[in-house]
Amino acid sequence: MAEIQPSTKKKAQPKAKSVGEAKYVLPFVWMLLMTAASFVLVSTGFVPLRWLIPIIILLAIAQVMVQLFTFMHLEDKGTRMFIIFTSGGAFVAVTCILAMLYLA
Repeated sequence: MAEIQPSTKKKAQPKAKSVGEAKYVLPFVWMLLMTAASFVLVSTGFVPLRWLIPIIILLAIAQVMVQLFTFMHLEDKGTRMFIIFTSGGAFVAVTCILAMLYLA
């Protein structure tokens, strides 16, 4: 008769975070910090209004860039036209906003 061997199955172990999941954590933390910095700057009045608006705009632009490159995968192939059209649209929008500010 054939001998019955005990099972040598390993117990299920929790999966370690994959590199794909972990690469989103740091950019997410940066975005939270930029948002918190904006709120703190506005609520404390630490920075004069003259400097506050440009600082918040720079933080917003940085946050948009982090979101686009992290969560929209703009570093992948095939996104060149998207980047060109988005950059062109942003340039036109900024030009129109500046023109309205200076003409008002």
